[in-house]
Formats: sequence, C-alpha cells, structure tokens
Amino acid sequence: MNHRFWLRLLVVISCSWMLWVWGCQPPSHDTQVPIGQQTQSIIGGTPDLRHPEVGALAHNQRTFCTGTLIASRVVLTAAHCVDAALRYVKAGQRLQFRIDTPNTKVASGFDIHYFDFDPSLFKNHPKWTTDVSDGGDIGFGILKTKVKIATPMPVNLTSLSSQLQGKNMLFLGYGLIQSTPTSISPNKKYGAEIPMKQLLADRFVHEAPNKSVCHGDSGGPALVLVLGKLRVIGVNSYVNAPQVPGSNPPRSSCTGTGTSMRTDTYTSFIQSILKTYGDGDASCTSTAECGLCARCSGNKKCEPVPFSSQPQVCKPCQKDEDCGSDSVCYRFDTGYRCLRKCNTNGCCPSGTYCNTKQTTSGVQTLCLPFEQVCPAISCTTNKDCGPGEVCDNSQCRPAIVAANAQLCQPCKKDEDCGPKGRCFGLEGSKRCTQACGAGDFCPAGYTCKELYPGVPSQCTPEEGGCQTPCTLSAHCPDGEICIAGACSPPQGGEYGDACHPAPCKDPLTCADTISGKRCIHTCGIPEGNAGSACTSNNTCVRPMNCYSLGSTRLCLHPCNTTQDCAAIGGGSCQSGVCQCRNNNECGADYICNNISNQIGACAPKAQNKTCESGFSCRSFQAAGRCVKEAPGNRSLGQECDAFNTCQEGLRCVSTGSVSRCFEDCSKTQTCQSGGVCNRFSNIEICVCYGNDACPKGRTCQLLFGPNGMCLPPGTKNDCASDQECPTQTKCVAGKCLYPNEIEEPAPEPKAEPTTEPVTEPEVEPSAPDEPAPVADASAEKDPTPEPKKEALQASGGCNCTTHSSPPWDPLLFVCLLLPLFLRRRQEARS
Repeated sequence: MNHRFWLRLLVVISCSWMLWVWGCQPPSHDTQVPIGQQTQSIIGGTPDLRHPEVGALAHNQRTFCTGTLIASRVVLTAAHCVDAALRYVKAGQRLQFRIDTPNTKVASGFDIHYFDFDPSLFKNHPKWTTDVSDGGDIGFGILKTKVKIATPMPVNLTSLSSQLQGKNMLFLGYGLIQSTPTSISPNKKYGAEIPMKQLLADRFVHEAPNKSVCHGDSGGPALVLVLGKLRVIGVNSYVNAPQVPGSNPPRSSCTGTGTSMRTDTYTSFIQSILKTYGDGDASCTSTAECGLCARCSGNKKCEPVPFSSQPQVCKPCQKDEDCGSDSVCYRFDTGYRCLRKCNTNGCCPSGTYCNTKQTTSGVQTLCLPFEQVCPAISCTTNKDCGPGEVCDNSQCRPAIVAANAQLCQPCKKDEDCGPKGRCFGLEGSKRCTQACGAGDFCPAGYTCKELYPGVPSQCTPEEGGCQTPCTLSAHCPDGEICIAGACSPPQGGEYGDACHPAPCKDPLTCADTISGKRCIHTCGIPEGNAGSACTSNNTCVRPMNCYSLGSTRLCLHPCNTTQDCAAIGGGSCQSGVCQCRNNNECGADYICNNISNQIGACAPKAQNKTCESGFSCRSFQAAGRCVKEAPGNRSLGQECDAFNTCQEGLRCVSTGSVSRCFEDCSKTQTCQSGGVCNRFSNIEICVCYGNDACPKGRTCQLLFGPNGMCLPPGTKNDCASDQECPTQTKCVAGKCLYPNEIEEPAPEPKAEPTTEPVTEPEVEPSAPDEPAPVADASAEKDPTPEPKKEALQASGGCNCTTHSSPPWDPLLFVCLLLPLFLRRRQEARS
C-alpha cells in the first residue's frame, strides 16, 4: 500500500515538472500551429519579436515605413518609402534601419538597434511613377555597414501559382494598430495572418475581416514558405479603404483590401541590386530555388542564367537588322540604339530590366538600362553616330533641326505646309506640322509623333498647342493681336484654341489637355463647393473641409447627425460627412452633386452650370467639363480627355494620373477586345485582371489598380475591331487600313449545272464516348508556396531560453496512461 502511494506521488510530480517545462518552451520554427490560433491582426494586434530582419525605416530615429533585410547591407522596401527617405535626406535628417531583438531583462522586452543608410544609395524601380496604380512600387536602401545581429530573409524569385489564392500569408510591420476614430502607433513591430484574395500580373490583393496592413506597414513583407524556406513574396504598397473623416493629414481607415507588389515579377531588378550590393550568390540545392532568371550551379550557388554576347547593344542603329539576332532598334531621346530582347522568362543581363516598349517593329519586351539611357557614344566622325546625330567633341549628339517657316502657322490644306508637312487640327483652327528629321529629331520645343498610320511622322509642339510667337501685333495673322508674347484673338481664344500664355474668351476656361493648354467649357458645380474638387481646406467654401478620397479631393460638410445636413441643403450624415445619392435626398433648391462618381453632396441648384447644345457634362478628375457628344478620334487604349474624346463605342475613363479609352459594354455586355464587362460607379467597361481573360496573342496591361486592358502586341496598327483604329480607317484581317488599301474580295465561284446524280451525304456512326481522363497520381504537382504556419507572438514571461523543442509528446502520453495502468493492476490484485 505504502509503495503504491509513493509511486503515484512520484508519477504526479514527474508529469507536473514535464508539463511546466513543456509549457514554458518557446515554439520552434518548425511547429505546425495555425497562425490564426495564436494572433490577431496588425490593426489591433499583438507584438511580434521574431524575424528581426524585418525592421523599420527611420528618420532621426522616428519610424515611417517597414523594410526587410535581404542581404547584410540591402533593405527591400516600397518605392514610395524611398521617395519619403530622399525627402528626409534633403531636409538634412539621418536615415537609419531599425532592428529589434528580444531581451527579457528590459521592460519593453526588446533592444533597439540602428544602422545608418548610405544616403546616396537609395534605388527605385525604373517603372516607378509615384502613382501606385502604375506598379513598380519597389525600392532598396543600402546600409553603410553589414548587419550581423540578424539573418537576411531570402526573396522569392520563383513564379507564383494561382493556387496561392485563399492561402494565408504572414505580414509584419511597424504601422498603425488603430486608424479610426483616432490613430495609434505602437512604435513596435506587429504581425498578422491575412489570406491572398487575388493574384494579379504584378501584384496581389489581400483581405481579412478586422485585419489589415496600415500606414507605416508600407514596404513590409508578405511571407510564405516556398520550397522549404520562409521567403518574401511581396512588398506592401497600398490599401483600398475610405478615408477617416476629418483626419489631418488625411489617412485611410485601413478597413478594406491591401495590395502588395510581387517580387517574382521584378526578378531582374532585385537580382541586379543583390549582384552589386549583396553577399554573393545564394546557396541552393536545385534550380527551382533560384527563380526563373538563375540556375543552381555545380557548387550549389544560384548563378544568373547566361546570355550570349551582343556587341551591338546600345550602339547606334537605323533598323532592327543593324542589331543582330534577338535585338531590336529602339529610340531613346538621344537617338536610336540597339537593345536586347528579354528572354522567354522575362530575364535580362545584370544592369538591365525587362519592360514592354513600342519600337519601329511593334510592341516588344526589351532589356532597358536602369539609367533609362544608353551610355554616350564616342566618335571621331559623324559616321560613328546614328541617324540625325553629329560627332561633337568626340561624342554623338542630336543635330540641331531648323524649323520650317510654315511650322505652326494657320493653314487650310496640306499644300500650305511645305514638303511632307501636314495641315492638322480642328476645322477653323488648323496649323502646319513639319515632317520629322533624320532619327525622328525635331526643332527645340517640338516632339516627333505619328499622327496617322501611313503618314510620315510629324513634329508637333511639346505643349500640344500651336501659338505663333510675337513681340508686336504686326507679327500676327489677320484677326489676331500679340498678347503675352503669343498671337491670340483680341477677345481671347475660342473653344479649342491654345491658351498659354494667351487668355480664353469668357466664359471659357484654360485647362490642361493631351494637346496642351486649351480653351474649353466647364460645367456642373464650380470647384470649392459641396461635392466638387478642392486642393486644401482653404479652397472650400466654409464651413466645408477638403476630404481626400484616393486620388480625388472633395469639399464636404462635416456632421454628427442627419439633422446637421438638413440645415445646409439635405442628404444624410455618413462617416462624419453629409452625403447624397440622388436629387430626391436634397432640398427643393438643391441638387446632388456627384461629379466625382464617388460621393455626392447637396449643392445649390443655382450654382449648376450646364453645357450648350451638342455638348454633355462629364467628370474629369472630379471637375465638370463640357464634352462634344459627337464621337472623337481617340482609339482603344489611347489617352483621352474633355478635348480629345474617344471613338464611338468607347468611354473615356480616369485611370489615376491620366484617362484612357475603354470599350463601353453597357449595351452589349460583351467585350470585342477581350476581358470582362465590369461596372464602375455608373459606367460599364471592359477590363481584364490577367492574361487568361484576353484573346490569344494579347496581354493584359494593368492601368489602374488591378484593372487592365487587353492590348495587342506586334505592329502599331494591329487591331481586333474598328475601335482600335484611327478615324477614317477600318480593321481588316487584324490591320488598320484606309478604304483605298482594302482589297476587293474575290468573286464567289458560281456552281456549274451538272447532270450527274447528286449523292446524299452519308452519316458516319458516332464514336463511343471516351472515358474521362484520370489524373496521373505520379505527375509532378505545381510547387505552390505554402504559408509557414508559425505563431506570430513570441513566448515570454517564464524566463525561457530559446532552443529546439524536445520530443515531450510521447512522455506526456505515458503520464496520462500510467495512473490508469496502476489502478487496473491494483484491481487485478484485489
């Protein structure tokens, strides 16, 4: 009896000790615990001290973005974070990379380390335009010294699979943990598990209820397990969510989707940076670990794929044949130069990156220098230079092109404009252009453009509008006087006239267009009033404030209740501002001003300006513009505005910084050019989200956010419908042709009468249905990156040290069974 008691006591004590030790043990990197069981989101989440290689960009030790150490001196982040860093550098501030390492002996639980950036070595992707919807939001900062307290995180360069959609990713960042109603910045790193919602050509979208990256998380990584290693597959770029009403400076509520740039689509850029500033070639066991643009060598190192020698690259040329195989002749501002084509995987040699460009032989994917220009060409004579260039001080430079006397002069027909010139423009305001010179160079202030297929390219003003320079009115054509150094009608410019520096006739407004500054009609509620555009609070009629809605800023009334809105014209109080959906929600003398196509606001009806007959009021950048109702001449995919309108069947839609002609599918619900018919606010247009939705031979070129357009490669006048061709031409067999170029169809052969008996066609017996194909179980599966199922919150509170977890599970199982075994043994004896 006594020995059984002590045996039981010994078992209880031993098991309790093992449970205490096991419970205090920090999780190893190999535990397969779902992240969601351990953590909350970055917004309202919990700190995460693992992966110290994920740190923060800081100015004077104040964090503003997140970044990832991918080599001992190389920090991967977002391009817009690099832009901010450069502004801080210009202001004389110290730029550093902050790394946090766990330390249970201090109250915060971690130590902070700062490493100085080299202010001269910040790099952005050449595609970056400051507009996140254009892509290219990826950049690097280079540290002055190597980091030895953290192991760099590898970057994924393997093509992502669509099977990753719906899978969880680990996000880490130093952003806000609360954005609404007030913002809270924790000054420490937080983590979140968020699933991928949609995989797009150069980015992916992520979203989860009550979880989101936010301000300060920009540039941070999306992490998953790829081929057995945790890797960066994306860089946080932007969120799509409403602004917080009244926030100053404006900030997002961070309640919608987030978007990250894919690392595998920027392989050549990333590899070029690592080649220059990294730690040498990464180790590997198979080529699959090295991405599309590298291979695993015999010494188990990822080495860039080899490229054949192309001695003509960046040398002057006139045509593709001058450049050799796999190269084309491409025009830079400095002249025509040979460039190598990207390989089939979109890879390029070090120092260049792959991008799609228009060339003399059509759209091509080319290896462009990161500097966006080829090195200067040394020369001894003009023969060493390209067309239109001269040898000046031992370097090739564009020759000076003289302007013809007729250039930009009023005209009625082409003959008025000299040899190869064209009379171009609207009826009543046509001006002469000049044929481009050798090498497509033009006089200063002019640029070479193709006006129509088959017509020699012409020199047109860089600002878009022709104005005759003058010092006296005697220098001007009849009916014009000299105003501010330019000839203009005495009462001001008419509709469509160039208006800089000359003014427009009242009530026309001088506005920026693709064709330069032009006199146009405005409409709707004037800027600064409820629902219309603004630039700052002081540009709105008080007591309205200027609220930011993505790329648009509107004047809106702040409110607490709907009764507050009734007193200033009507509408309802939503998200702290007065809004309306239609005129019925506004007072008797008010209308719902929804010129932005985003949020409507009740404004006085008396302020509403209408358009004259033949024009309709349209929104451009949240401003009302009178647009001609007659179809324009801009074709599918071309830029458009209130003055340069789209052809019939197309709709001019804002894509952020510019507007483009999209196929209007509101009546047919079908898309001739490819893509799918989607509704945006009050319009329906054809868009694509990847090449799968495009016809064979076309690619989905992203234009705004995840939305793109199916556009053709090949020559400039490839087409799928008349909408893609210039006016006066037709799409015939995939080519834009003028009527006189269209061949008459051959006459149908007439059937000759026959006296032979007609044989009835025999019906062949149907073949039996083939059995459904059976999947080959031995077939190699797509190597989809799997999320690494790690807990985001580090363990703490019991003075544990970090080491590998011992195999406690079998011992615990014995602890549970041993008392039962002892009891049964006792029963057997009794």
